[in-house]
Amino acid sequence: MNTQIKALTVALGFLLCAVSPATHAEFSTNVQFSTGGNGIYNITGINEFDWQSSGDLAVVDALPTPATANGVPVTTFSAWVAGAVVGDTVIINIHGHARLNAMLDSQGGNISPPTLSKNGATCDAGSGCFEITVAFSAEESATLIAPGIIQFTALTGDYKFYFDDTPDSNVGNTDSVLPGNFIDGVAFLEGTMVGVSGTFQQGVGGSNLIRNTVDSYNTSYIQTDPASSTVALADTTFDTLITLISPFDAFVPDGDPIGLAPYTVLAADLVLKADANSEFSAVEVGEEGCRMTGGGVDGKGEIVPGKLATALTTGGNRYTFGGQIGAPTASQPQPFGEWTHHQQNGPAGDFVLHLGTASAPAETKVVTVTCRDPFNCNPARPAPFKQLDFTGIGAFKNVRNGPLKNDPSVVPGNGGTLHFVRVHFEDLGEPGAGGKQVDNEETCKALHPIGALVGDPATDQNAALICTNCADVYTIEIHKTSDPASDVIYSVGGFVDGGNIQLHPPIN
Repeated sequence: MNTQIKALTVALGFLLCAVSPATHAEFSTNVQFSTGGNGIYNITGINEFDWQSSGDLAVVDALPTPATANGVPVTTFSAWVAGAVVGDTVIINIHGHARLNAMLDSQGGNISPPTLSKNGATCDAGSGCFEITVAFSAEESATLIAPGIIQFTALTGDYKFYFDDTPDSNVGNTDSVLPGNFIDGVAFLEGTMVGVSGTFQQGVGGSNLIRNTVDSYNTSYIQTDPASSTVALADTTFDTLITLISPFDAFVPDGDPIGLAPYTVLAADLVLKADANSEFSAVEVGEEGCRMTGGGVDGKGEIVPGKLATALTTGGNRYTFGGQIGAPTASQPQPFGEWTHHQQNGPAGDFVLHLGTASAPAETKVVTVTCRDPFNCNPARPAPFKQLDFTGIGAFKNVRNGPLKNDPSVVPGNGGTLHFVRVHFEDLGEPGAGGKQVDNEETCKALHPIGALVGDPATDQNAALICTNCADVYTIEIHKTSDPASDVIYSVGGFVDGGNIQLHPPIN
C-alpha cells in the first residue's frame, strides 16, 4: 500500500470510529521469518507485511440475521442499502483473501527475498519460490451515517497467514486458471478479528483499520525480532483501502471460492478489491496466571441446568462478543482488560454493553480475573489454564429495543447507569473454517456441565473427549445495578457457534 495513502487511511479510521486501544503492555515489534520453515530466520527486521492491491473482498448479500431498512424488515444487504435511512444498522458476512506483495522494513524499504512469488507461479530467483497468503471470514456490523455512507462499528471473525512452497494462488479467472489456492499452505499464524474502524461510500469505496489478536503462531516460520523467551506476538492489523473493481482487475467470479471458510461467491454478492498492510505487536509473558482474547457469536441463547448463569432469556437470542481480559488497557485505571457484548436480536432485544474500552465511561472496568482448570486442550495454544472468570462494572452504550429499553434501571451512554457483570469463558474447541467450531452440543451437554473442571486431557479420558468434541464456552450475566447482590436483568450463554475463545500465558 502506498505510504501516503496508508497514513490517510489510518487518520480517517481513527477520526471516524476509534477501535479498542492496545494494552499498555503491548508494544510494536518487528518480526523475522524463516523461508525454510526450520526456525532459521533468514529475513529479519520485517516491520510490515504488504499485501497485494489485487486482494479480494466479498460482502455476502444474504444477511446472517434480518435487518430493518426504514422500518421495513429485509434479509439481503442489497435491499438494506436500497432502503436504509440514517441510523439504520446491519450485520453482514464478509470474506477475503490476498497474496503477499512485499516484506517492508521500518523505513518502508522492500526487504523481500527474491524467492517470494508475487504472481502465484514464479519468482525473481527463478527457483525455490514460495508464496505467503492470508484469508479471513468474519461478521461485521455497520451503520448508515449519511446517505450512501456506512460506518463500520464491530467485527468478529478469524484469519490465517499461510506459507506455500509451491506458489499456486490465483486472484481471478485468468489464463483459464480457476481462482483459489489461498488456504492450501501451512498456516503459520492465526487469530481472531476483534475490532474495526472506517467507512465505505456506495459507488466510491472506503477504508478500514482492523485489529486482530494473534492466538497462535509457528515459530518455525515467524518470530519476534529480536526473539525472546519472555516475549510473544499478541496482535496484528489489517490497514485496508477498499476500492471498486475496475475493468482491468482480475477478481473472484460467481461460483468460485473466497476467504477462510471458504465461501462460494454468488451473483448477488458485492465483490470489491482490498489493498492492505499488516503490522505486529508483542507482549511480555509471565509464568503464572492467564489472560484471554477472543470473540464469537452464539445464536442459541439458551442455558441448560448446570450452566453458570440463570436463564432469564430462553432461546432465540443472537449476540456477538469480543475483547481481551487479563492485561492492562490504555484507559487506566482499568487494569485488567476490555470487553464488548452486543445483543443483536431475539427476546432480549438489541443493545450494546461495554467496559474498559476507549468509548466506555471511565467508571467501567474489569474488577477481578480468576484462572482455573489447569492443562490446555490440544491443539489450543499452550496456556496454564482452560477456564477464566471475570467480574466487572459495565455500562450500556445503547439500548435500541427490547425489555431493557423502558427499564428505569437502565440508562445508556456516558453519565448513565453502571451494572455489575459476571462472565465465564472456557477454551475447549478450536475454530474451524470460517470460525465454526466442533458442533456436538448434545454430546457436550452430557459430557460437561459448563463451569465444571475438565481436567488433564493427557491423562483423563473424559477430559480428552470434552476437548475433542466441545466448542468454546461463553456465558454472561448483567445485574440491575453495580451491586453484585442486585437482580440479574440479562443472562445468556453456552457453547458458542462461531469465533474463538483463546487463553494465553499472562502478561508481565
